[in-house]
Amino acid sequence: MRETASGKGSRQPGHIRRDLTVTYPWGGTSSVRLPLVARRVFSAHILLVIAGFAACMFLVGICVFVLWVSLQDDSLSTEHIPMWVGVSSVGFGSAVFALLSGEIIRSHFADLCNGSGVILISQDSFWDRRATTSPIRWSEFDEAKVVIVGGNTSLHLRASKPVANRRPTLFGSRDRLAIQVMYFDIPANLLAFAIAGMVKQHGGTATLDRPLGPKKL
Repeated sequence: MRETASGKGSRQPGHIRRDLTVTYPWGGTSSVRLPLVARRVFSAHILLVIAGFAACMFLVGICVFVLWVSLQDDSLSTEHIPMWVGVSSVGFGSAVFALLSGEIIRSHFADLCNGSGVILISQDSFWDRRATTSPIRWSEFDEAKVVIVGGNTSLHLRASKPVANRRPTLFGSRDRLAIQVMYFDIPANLLAFAIAGMVKQHGGTATLDRPLGPKKL
């Protein structure tokens, strides 16, 4: 870790900026300047989610229409119950998927509109604005786990005590954070290993979870 006096663009006079060297487990390094701010970038993948959302809403509408028409038919009997159950099941499943995809769409565009950045990494603390209400000091993290599966990178953090978690994981656990690091203006691997490296520097453990088995960083 190197300390350098910040020049033009410093947020405050005399602010000390630090260079962090990120080491990858497969070899190679990258250097980043702290504090580091990650901003969301538009991903074409969200178009697939939008298409799925629209398709589900269309199915919900079709199911509601079919059920409404069937209820107008006086000749219906108990023989039609399987049809009602099937249509209702399709409509319910489509509605659930529509709600989930709608939340993904809302979150994506909310992050795009956040000009202050979504993930903030400083020498002293970490803050994912989506996950917590305030920054968390590095010394409060016990573990960082980088998960890479099929080219997708994610990060899981475990704190030594409950945190103000906006999105509790593991059935309401308030000491764990699931951090999505894809689709930012900083490469996902660089962002994930930078955070894991800071956790390790401040006394925590850092591991890489991979198909061949976990590996300590």
